[in-house]
Amino acid sequence: MANLNTWTVTDSNGASHTIERKTGFGGNKIIIDGAVYKTKSSNWFINLIDYQIQFPGLNCNLVVIGNKADLSVNGTYLGSGKAYEPVGSIPAWIWVLVAVSAIGGWFFGGILCMAIGIGLSTVYVQGYLEKKMNKVWIAFGAFVVIAIIFLLLNLFLLAV
Repeated sequence: MANLNTWTVTDSNGASHTIERKTGFGGNKIIIDGAVYKTKSSNWFINLIDYQIQFPGLNCNLVVIGNKADLSVNGTYLGSGKAYEPVGSIPAWIWVLVAVSAIGGWFFGGILCMAIGIGLSTVYVQGYLEKKMNKVWIAFGAFVVIAIIFLLLNLFLLAV
């Protein structure tokens, strides 16, 4: 199933340009005035794209984080109205939380707890990229609670 986002911008010469983002089985594609460009995520864990597009008098950046996309035109996002900030790299401490959630989930609760940990890991990465640290710590706290519950259930089942 394809996901499609479309924006139309007008450059300083008065020419209208259409920018589309399409996802599907063929990967991420950016279509600019009918020309197709394949893009790859700069991160192996979460879809992370910051694609620069130049038109006369316009500096555009198509930014994709996870499944959310927004177009920045001359430093302002069209969707949110916020100022554009280049997508940065993810620090090591986020990857430590991801590893703790995946490996700790396996040791404390087996495959189900590991799957929950990996699912919450996407929230850690996305929360960091959105600069919402409280989202990161709430998600990690939820994982710790879930892992403790799984550990206690496993200990109870061993005792029975």
